[in-house]
Amino acid sequence: MNRPSAVAPSLLFGLLFLSLAGCQRVHVGTHDGGAEDAGERVRCGPVTCEQGQVCCNASCGICTAPGGTCVEIACTTECAGNAECAPDEYCALSHCPDGRRDGVCVPRPEACPEYYSPVCGCDGRTYDNPCFASGSGAVVAHAGACTGPCAPMDARGQGDCAAIVGIVWDGARCTYIGGCSCVGADCGATYATLHDCEVARAGCHSCAPQDFRGEGPCEAELGTYWDGTACRTISGCRCLGADCDNGWPDPMACQVAHQHCFGPPPGCTTSADCPMGEWCQTPRGACGGPGTCVPPAPPGWSCPDPGPPVCGCDGVTYGCDAMAISLGVNVASDGACNGSCAPQDASGEGLCDGFFGYAWTGMSCFGVSGCNCVGRDCGSLAMTEEECLARYAGCERAPGGECGGFAGFVCRPDEWCDYESGPGRPGCGAADDLGRCRPRPVDCTFLEDPVCGCDGRTHGNECMANAAGVDIGARGACPML
Repeated sequence: MNRPSAVAPSLLFGLLFLSLAGCQRVHVGTHDGGAEDAGERVRCGPVTCEQGQVCCNASCGICTAPGGTCVEIACTTECAGNAECAPDEYCALSHCPDGRRDGVCVPRPEACPEYYSPVCGCDGRTYDNPCFASGSGAVVAHAGACTGPCAPMDARGQGDCAAIVGIVWDGARCTYIGGCSCVGADCGATYATLHDCEVARAGCHSCAPQDFRGEGPCEAELGTYWDGTACRTISGCRCLGADCDNGWPDPMACQVAHQHCFGPPPGCTTSADCPMGEWCQTPRGACGGPGTCVPPAPPGWSCPDPGPPVCGCDGVTYGCDAMAISLGVNVASDGACNGSCAPQDASGEGLCDGFFGYAWTGMSCFGVSGCNCVGRDCGSLAMTEEECLARYAGCERAPGGECGGFAGFVCRPDEWCDYESGPGRPGCGAADDLGRCRPRPVDCTFLEDPVCGCDGRTHGNECMANAAGVDIGARGACPML
């Protein structure tokens, strides 16, 4: 680097000031200050000038009196990732982030030329050219589009319709695509649920911390993000940081996306071996284990209609694998469960008041209503509850039975499992603890008294948890994972 033959006294003072301020790199160059109004306190890079001063060097945060000599130097900050830079900067590295502090915080470009020379970012996304990568805060991994299992899917929505036409991996996250139709080579490989997409792309998310932070006194939840060790939900008036658009709507989705960052999941034989809120998933057809502890799949499963049923390890017939797994049940085999007490495949769809009859659930008779009936047994429903009970005499499970334990006894659809708690009782069915089936409440209030349910989710109050079919594990909201 060329340097002037003599160093002015003001420059020596500036260098001394910078050494005391802790700048990691200093070089001589043109100052980057601008004209400021000396009548008010002004922002100068990382500092705010005192009343009556102007900013003469924003990169180093140097303020002077109006008309005073400005130190003609520039200061940059070493970094290992975007989280160490200002919101309008990114950490320029010559390699993908790996913890080394050999990058420099530089401003993000506000506009980029419109030419196509694709590059693959370290975030796994393909950008039209290096400038667009820098604008998104991404370091370029290599020239050319990203390839491999973490490359973005070639599928996008087309048209002005408001319909959701699929869920795809865009190179950084799983997201919905909307329009009238899907176009692209991967339209036939889109996912039915966000959970399915995150599971299929497990390992594609970086374990490095995301750049996010909430600002302002508002209490609105702004999303869930990965902080390098755990998923954290932030609140405030707005989100600041490069990754504000790359969060998750709930902690469970974030947890699934970063499961690989925790190492292999713990082994288990039954769900009692797993942490609260997880269940023991075994290979298909291996109901007795061993398995691995996994978070429950969120609602949103979809089965083909009509489609081949499956028999769950609990002896109940489900419409498909996704339906059983969403309820924390492993699949034993293809086809409906055998036996005269097997549940019927019939359920109501839509918000209409139509009534189609009573279906046998495997434990009791349940009215089917809605706009239409879906399932293979819609044509053989009983018209009255008495007729249904007569057909399945001897099959009905009496109210108030035992539930939980290693055997996994379940309650009727209109009940919840009440586990005893207290000294020597772990609660939530741990250690083969048995509970008692209680009627689900139907008249809960909206009083905010949050509790942590045995399903690992926060409910508005104890009554709401019981109405959802779960006991409470603790008072207060569930801890963030």
